[in-house]
Amino acid sequence: MNNHAKHFRQKMMKASNQVARFVRDNRLTYDLERIDFEYRINVLLKNKHSHLVDYANVIKKFQIMLNREIFTRSELRRNEQINFFASLEKAKTSPHYHILIKVPDCKRSLDAPDKDSFIKKCVFNVLECLNIVDLRTLDPNRTKTFQPLYDSARAVEYNIKEDPQKLSNIDFANIRLETLSQAPA
Repeated sequence: MNNHAKHFRQKMMKASNQVARFVRDNRLTYDLERIDFEYRINVLLKNKHSHLVDYANVIKKFQIMLNREIFTRSELRRNEQINFFASLEKAKTSPHYHILIKVPDCKRSLDAPDKDSFIKKCVFNVLECLNIVDLRTLDPNRTKTFQPLYDSARAVEYNIKEDPQKLSNIDFANIRLETLSQAPA
């Protein structure tokens, strides 16, 4: 195992242990229900024979690039980021992620005429840059990959599959929630 994979594995274990503490206290599900997520992104991955660590790395890159696309450098230096909650489904047969995001007000989104269109454009720019989804085949009209949410609570229930005790499909390496990051360790 190379150093990068070893380091990522350690990081994922640390994140998993931290989140496991929150799950044990039922704080993760409480925090997820308190956040009013605005958008769902469905990402059907091209490479179906990769390892779970590879999937997590791709989604981490997606998260970083999306933050860079949405926020200015000064906002990123102030640690402003999107709230990001990802869950992986059917990892062995048809791997795909359901990602919930909430974008706080920022300069670029406020300057845009329509926030939803701006965020959608940013999401598709990043997906095309990473080349992890064949958008022409899977979503030619661009309606399935990106969706504004009208009921955040139902979206959270769908992502955790209505079993808050199990939470086996959550990608613990790629959770970024304001309330989670501010909670005591």
